[in-house]
Amino acid sequence: MHHLEQELDRCQLTMIDLESMVTQDSYARLVDCFVNSLPMDQLGFALATHGTTGRPPYHPSVLLKLYMYGYRHGLRSSNKLHQACSVNVEVWWLLKGLKPSPRTICYFRKHNAKAFKKAFQYFVLMLRAMITIPAPQEAQCIPTEGGTTKTDTFLSTTRPGHVRDVG
Repeated sequence: MHHLEQELDRCQLTMIDLESMVTQDSYARLVDCFVNSLPMDQLGFALATHGTTGRPPYHPSVLLKLYMYGYRHGLRSSNKLHQACSVNVEVWWLLKGLKPSPRTICYFRKHNAKAFKKAFQYFVLMLRAMITIPAPQEAQCIPTEGGTTKTDTFLSTTRPGHVRDVG
């Protein structure tokens, strides 16, 4: 049975346009715009150095884009992020076809931990300014039968000041 659309021949060279394959409201476009607007040197992202031989290192903004995209889509490990560089069209568009190795991805996270925290703080503040996510709200006290409130239980199990650290 023939399909209504023509199937592609896998052995034929096909020209594709990544720009048209990524929708205008894609999260990848938001990440790209945001990371390009960040002051990378002020946040503390270290540019990797290399010797006179070998390939030059990836720019920190490329790897930060990969991490921010992966964070949203549940890709936390370096191997999963590397795999996404090969199979995910949005990641192809976001990284302009670059495919960093899992080791490169891992070392970038290790050497820029403090800068990551600052970048994600900027991101949360930007989303709040755009009214995409609400600011943290005060918890309401709901009495339970045991004499404690759900607020008391909640506050005793979380790290004090966690909301202050984010925003």
